Amino acid sequence: MRAIVPGMVVCLALPACMDAGRLRGDTIVETLSGRSVVYDPPGPDLPPERETWRADGTRSATQRGIFHRDWLQRYEGVWWVDGDLYCAARERSGNESRWLCYEVTRRGDRITFEPYRRVLAFVPDLRRTLHGRLRD
Repeated sequence: MRAIVPGMVVCLALPACMDAGRLRGDTIVETLSGRSVVYDPPGPDLPPERETWRADGTRSATQRGIFHRDWLQRYEGVWWVDGDLYCAARERSGNESRWLCYEVTRRGDRITFEPYRRVLAFVPDLRRTLHGRLRD
């Protein structure tokens, strides 16, 4: 057991250990292009949200309504990578801020989108952390 403890201390001091599973830059593009994710529903008996990313930078999704959590609405949009962040919107206006962006973590077929900046905290469904399972 004593041999494990020094290794754990070293790992805690290294940023790479703390970012294990975090996707960056082109790895985000490679992971999402041509794939879909089925998000974990927020409660029992609720349908899962889904999202599909195309290599041309467009995406389609079914998203839960803000006030009606038991139904999904379909929409099309765009996606891009800004540095090490995944970003998405209904359309690109050319002056997007990073509040539309997420840090992406992957472990096996499990993927998590964590909002880069927590804004609009009074409407948490707009900027919630999303967890789901990748599909081909």
